[in-house]
Amino acid sequence: MQALSWDFRERRFVLRHVSRPTPGRGEVLVRIAYSALCGTDNHIMSGVLRSKAYNDREIVLGHAWSGRVEAVGSGVRDFHPGDSVFGSDYMSCGHCVACHSGQENLCDNRVVAGMEIPGSHAGYASFPVRLIRRLPRTISLREGCLLADVLAVADAAIRRVKVRRVDRIAIYGAGPLGLTIGLLLRKIYGVSKIFLVEPSAYRRRLAARLFWPSSAPSPTHGFPGHFDIVYEVSGATRAAQDGLRNLRRGGELVLLGVHDEPLTFSATKIVSRHLRISGSFTYTERDLRRVRRLVSRIGLYRIITHEKPLSSAAVAYREFQKHRTGTVLLVPREIDRI
Repeated sequence: MQALSWDFRERRFVLRHVSRPTPGRGEVLVRIAYSALCGTDNHIMSGVLRSKAYNDREIVLGHAWSGRVEAVGSGVRDFHPGDSVFGSDYMSCGHCVACHSGQENLCDNRVVAGMEIPGSHAGYASFPVRLIRRLPRTISLREGCLLADVLAVADAAIRRVKVRRVDRIAIYGAGPLGLTIGLLLRKIYGVSKIFLVEPSAYRRRLAARLFWPSSAPSPTHGFPGHFDIVYEVSGATRAAQDGLRNLRRGGELVLLGVHDEPLTFSATKIVSRHLRISGSFTYTERDLRRVRRLVSRIGLYRIITHEKPLSSAAVAYREFQKHRTGTVLLVPREIDRI
């Protein structure tokens, strides 16, 4: 089978032919159908998150995927060969206070696929059963790979604050996550006043087709005191600072982007204007169950703009990093047999 590795030293992708893994006890071997690119991959590849990598030389990326069960290891009872499945991008320990309280996304012992264990950019992957989720028959494998890392993350972030239909909401960054937040706000939460900050003309046009009317003004030049809620998804330092400045009194900034540099805010403004800043990282199992019902209502497939074989990963990531795509799916050759 093929497996795509990122070489930290040479800073390039390496496509290798390797033996198909054998599932160990408590593991499930999955024939990967789709494996999506994610902005977090960029931070792993750049070295910002390299210290968390399971190997300091090269790793297999990928934590948003779907496929079919090929085989199961001993002790696995809930999955069988042929089952359509998708993956949670992280695995909590299941034993700590956070896990027992239904906040497993706050688990200090969580493990992220494609970083702390081998990921899904391969023809086959063997994952711990705790990472595997059954894909409903009503959801295609193509959309299924976005259920956890995109849809559940987006909906959990929206629900961090109380969203009203009349709110003026800004989204900074129209990558896959920002696009999904916009879709959910418009189609599920009924918000009509959605504003967008995105330097890429390609992504602005894509957002206009999905949820953002072309007549809506983009707060590129700043709208001080204008917004009730700002979702910062880009990870750009200036975006977070602009977002805070553009909040009305009592507004809230929700941070989702991974920031490589420390952020600096005026504590006086935060205090005097009663502003709130919160972070949102991933989702709970309850969130994941909820979003399965939302896929058909928002047309999740519409954020997918490119599908590439593993051999074109370097080009795919380059275009993704230049903001000339929506969601990009890598498709292993084994898809021909699914």
